[in-house]
Amino acid sequence: MKQRRDKGRARQAKGSVQEAIGKIIGDADVERQGRRESEAGADQARGESPMIKDGDD
Repeated sequence: MKQRRDKGRARQAKGSVQEAIGKIIGDADVERQGRRESEAGADQARGESPMIKDGDD
């Protein structure tokens, strides 16, 4: 469970950085994608989003 939270937090941080880069360079698509990734990471860290495991797809 802790590993899943850690991965969610990392995903959230990556999304936040991507969102900030999008704002800096003025690219709304990059900013939007970063925001979605950050929100998904936050959900994953809280345990609200199922994580796809290898072989489950």
